[in-house]
Amino acid sequence: MMNNTNINKFVQLSVTTSNQCVCFQVCVFLYLSIELNNNLLKAGCLLIATFVCLLFYFYCISGQKLTDEYDELRRCLGECSWVDKPQWFKKMLLIMMIRSFAPFHIKPFGLYILNLENFINVLKVSYSYLNLMRTLK
Repeated sequence: MMNNTNINKFVQLSVTTSNQCVCFQVCVFLYLSIELNNNLLKAGCLLIATFVCLLFYFYCISGQKLTDEYDELRRCLGECSWVDKPQWFKKMLLIMMIRSFAPFHIKPFGLYILNLENFINVLKVSYSYLNLMRTLK
C-alpha cells in the first residue's frame, strides 16, 4: 500500500516538469495566437493551448480529489459512533483520528501542492509572462 511519501516521490518529477512546461506552452501559444496574421494558425494555437490546459487540469483535479477524500475521511471518523463499541475498536479509531490530523496532499519536490489552486496559479503566471512578452515586443 502506498503512503503519502511514496505517492509524492512517484509523481514529483512528472508534475514539476509539467508545471513548468504548461506555463511556458500556454504563454507561447497564446502569444502566437495574438500575434499571427493567419486565422487558421491562430485557431490551432488556441486549440493547443486549451488542450495543454485541460491536460494539466486533470493532474491538478486528481490531487484535489485525493485531498477532498482525505478530508471526508477525517470528518467521518469524527462522526463515528464509538460509545458502545469494544475496546479494540476505540483504540483503532483513536489511532486513525490521530493520524488523520496530518495533512494529506501531493507535494512534488516540496515546492507546491497539487490542487486546483496550483492550476490557477500556473494560469496566472502564464498570463503574466504573456503580458511581459507583449510589453517587450
